[in-house]
Amino acid sequence: MGDENTNEEIGVSVELTPTGFTAKIKSRFASGLDRFLGTTFNSKSLAVEAQNAEAKAISDAKIKLIKAVGDLGVERLKHDPGFADRAIDSFLPTIIRRQENKEAVLELALEDLRQNPPSEQQATAGDDKLDDAFLNRFERYAEDASEEVLRAKWAKVLASEIRKPGTFSTKVLRTVDELDAPTAELFEAFCRNRLGGVVIRCLSGKLSFADETRLVSSGLLVDPGIGGQQRTFTEKVDEGGTALWLTSVEIAVVGIAKDTPIPKGELVPIKKLPDGVGVPVYVLTDVGTAISSIIPDSQEQALAAYMTKLETFLAPADVREYRLNEHGELVVRNIWRHDATSGPLPSDGTV
Repeated sequence: MGDENTNEEIGVSVELTPTGFTAKIKSRFASGLDRFLGTTFNSKSLAVEAQNAEAKAISDAKIKLIKAVGDLGVERLKHDPGFADRAIDSFLPTIIRRQENKEAVLELALEDLRQNPPSEQQATAGDDKLDDAFLNRFERYAEDASEEVLRAKWAKVLASEIRKPGTFSTKVLRTVDELDAPTAELFEAFCRNRLGGVVIRCLSGKLSFADETRLVSSGLLVDPGIGGQQRTFTEKVDEGGTALWLTSVEIAVVGIAKDTPIPKGELVPIKKLPDGVGVPVYVLTDVGTAISSIIPDSQEQALAAYMTKLETFLAPADVREYRLNEHGELVVRNIWRHDATSGPLPSDGTV
């Protein structure tokens, strides 16, 4: 008997441990296991056998039933001993289904973390455990996720929260739950041109009135108004004494020489403003930004497309792209975007 328990615990431990992650990520995932599988989760498997699931469900059903009926149930049992059995038979399928749903979401979340590992910053920053308020609310959604598409959606939410705790507030969770399929599909396509909390207009094109209204009314997009919104540039001088306009686009910093002539036009990658220059953008709400974290990340592709448009619109030699190096310094990654056979290589100068 002792050998059987030892073997079971070893097998379960291997199955449930999110190997290859930092202690913080493992701890956050474990806090989800504690909530969804109970504090003795290390004696259970995500692939629960039917008889084990049924035994656990019966136990849970009895506890919940006793709490639900209270004194009335106790009095009823005195006159009708079969009352509890009938109530459990009615309640049992729901308990089993909800437990299966939660475990499926956990399994998919772990797979998502493996496929899209947390960044170094995400793996070391933040709390060691997920917030109880988040877990309380999230559990209600996960236990009702009987369809694969719903399980996949909530698994991505859990994985994103594990990567960056505090991303999914009650308001964000409610929005995720209430989003209809057409709006979700529209938002996912819209976010292919996202850089941080904004979507570049010259890449996405102008939203139709209907699409803009749908995204705004769903709480995903800040109303752009009549004049639209701009991601503004700030002025800075590099080490070589060149005056620049710079703006951060989440994964990089884009710069142009300050004396670069900027033409006018529609859906331009950059435009002159009364007090400087800016990139015409759509701005995501905090809710929209949070939900964008569960959409496939295409920011690198969006940045490459934007830089190409910017270089075509201006002069390639006037456009710069900066990235952080391993020392945390902002360095020029590319100025002219030529390779070694067709032109100068990027400078290593810092901002």
